[in-house]
Amino acid sequence: MTVKNTHNSSDNSDPARHLSGKNGPRVALLWQSNLQHCKASAVELTRLILKVQHTSTVICLIQEPYLVKGKISYLNEIKCKSFVPCRNARTAILCSKELNVWYSPSLSDRDTTTIILKDKLMGEIVISSMYFDILMGLPNMLERLSKETRPLVICADTNAHSVLWGCEESNPRGEMLEEFIIQNDLLIQNVGNNPTYVSRGAETIIDVTFTKNSTDEMIHNWHVDSRTLFSDHRLIQMEITISTVET
Repeated sequence: MTVKNTHNSSDNSDPARHLSGKNGPRVALLWQSNLQHCKASAVELTRLILKVQHTSTVICLIQEPYLVKGKISYLNEIKCKSFVPCRNARTAILCSKELNVWYSPSLSDRDTTTIILKDKLMGEIVISSMYFDILMGLPNMLERLSKETRPLVICADTNAHSVLWGCEESNPRGEMLEEFIIQNDLLIQNVGNNPTYVSRGAETIIDVTFTKNSTDEMIHNWHVDSRTLFSDHRLIQMEITISTVET
């Protein structure tokens, strides 16, 4: 059964509380953003990471990243690990260097980037950034990820409308995804009905956060940020409580 997350969606985070002792519990910032392959969007995301990286642990799940020769070229300014599955990737992940994470090639493809986070309490946590091509059906990798028995977080640009994540109505693509979500016991972390996509007067919610296997208990303060990243997609921010061993 799919349950709507009821965490408070207000942005009441305090950067100081993201700090912790080595190897102890911490509240990491988990960001979800579609950059639409735009350099200005990438620069703005870099600016936001620079602003918080000295006080916070950051995990950023990106759809349609800005790449130069298949790589994220703006990393010299920020202290992050980067994961890009291929030269023409439509997803990527950035995360703070101190996190004990590794890339999972078996759970990645052009439209999916997956990392594994080693956590002292939860074991291995599977974290995926996904892009659902609007001209195709549901991605095959979603089926594979949904069978995971490890704790799972998926941040996706679904290109689908559904009342389950705050749209006024579901479209056929959304209904197909709704059925899949229910059959595979995925939970939706979206809170409220603030649009995640705004363009030329059109507003909708297509960017969705899914969890499975107890990770919903780790996610807090999910909200759509009001700031623009020079993209039609709004930045989504949330917090995730982790107890990872530093590398």
